[in-house]
Amino acid sequence: MKTYLSLGAGVDTTAILLMPDVMDKTDFVMFADTGGENPETYAYLNKYIKPYLEQIGKPLIVVHGEEKVRGEIKTNMEEAYLGWNIIPVRFLRHCTDKWKIKPMHKYLTETYPEEKLKVIIGFAYDEIQRVNSTRWKDQEVWYPLIEKKMTRDDCVRYILSKGFPIPPKSGCFYCPFQRLDQWKELRFKHPDLWQRAIILEKNGSHYPQMTLSNFKKKGSPLTLEDVDKQLGKSLYDYEFDPAEEECSGACMT
Repeated sequence: MKTYLSLGAGVDTTAILLMPDVMDKTDFVMFADTGGENPETYAYLNKYIKPYLEQIGKPLIVVHGEEKVRGEIKTNMEEAYLGWNIIPVRFLRHCTDKWKIKPMHKYLTETYPEEKLKVIIGFAYDEIQRVNSTRWKDQEVWYPLIEKKMTRDDCVRYILSKGFPIPPKSGCFYCPFQRLDQWKELRFKHPDLWQRAIILEKNGSHYPQMTLSNFKKKGSPLTLEDVDKQLGKSLYDYEFDPAEEECSGACMT
């Protein structure tokens, strides 16, 4: 049996990386790269995660989705959505399925066609409601943080105790599940990515009825361009619906 860690590059899976009792039983680590992670995540991967994996002798396998868009193969999710004239939306797991789960299964099926597999998923103990093994087909699923009853705060403390800095929140820069503080950081820290998010949103065939964010004005959706035009010193001038439903957790972040 081959055992691998599905790396989201966030707090939970980074904590697992630093656990010798888990990593000793792990054959390799897999990261599904959509091409749209925040720059801070790529920087953390290159500065901390990759050197550490080399140090402990565990391979990092990076996979990319491949989708045909108007006759061309795209390996970048943003480019594919632009070609399809759609945007990722909260009620449809299109992005996770096509750009995370599918390329991982493709690699595993082609590389280990006859091998039994065990996947390590980094759900913290206080996120037990996110457990969903149906996406992993015939694979055995291991939740070490839940076994250890480690919450997200426990993971933060554990990472610090190992001398590592806390990784940034992972996820695509145009993810519709972003919180207000994440959109705010994108707008003021990465204005180039904010503009790309605007372009992606406007390119959607159902624009402006369907938007990337949860910004609202008098209960009606606000587009990122609307927010940008009216922007004062803070995004907190606008209503923001956090929509209590969280993502499925399939991004493993």
